[in-house]
Amino acid sequence: MPINLHEELNQFLHPDGVRVYAENFITNHEVADQTEQGMVEPFSEELLAPFCVSSFINNDKYYMQVANICERTDKATLTQFCSLIPKSEHILPQSLLQACDFVEAVFLEHSSLLKNSLQAAFAVDFYSKFDDCLVSCWIKANLRYQLAKI
Repeated sequence: MPINLHEELNQFLHPDGVRVYAENFITNHEVADQTEQGMVEPFSEELLAPFCVSSFINNDKYYMQVANICERTDKATLTQFCSLIPKSEHILPQSLLQACDFVEAVFLEHSSLLKNSLQAAFAVDFYSKFDDCLVSCWIKANLRYQLAKI
């Protein structure tokens, strides 16, 4: 039975104890559902990666979580990143940048999918209120991320 700390420790993620959901995401070339087993392809339900990614905004801070889902309790991890929301909309929150750096360094095999899902979560949180096309929101977030990495 896979150990998903995102599910088991959910009440501790949000400072106010609010439930944090690992939502489905879409980019310009990927769609994935997030389940208790991890990220799955929505039509075939094939497991793409044993991870869950989530995010939320609270008191001018941006939080991102990455859960590594494993069969062994001592291998399952839940990592949370938190930073202030920048005053300029042209600057990405450090929590997003650090979460992307983390998955690239620690989970190389799944880093592309994880970075895209982190950027998609950010895009929903910050851009979807201005644009209801989630793909164009992700493209904007991805371009900002690429610029920040230069």
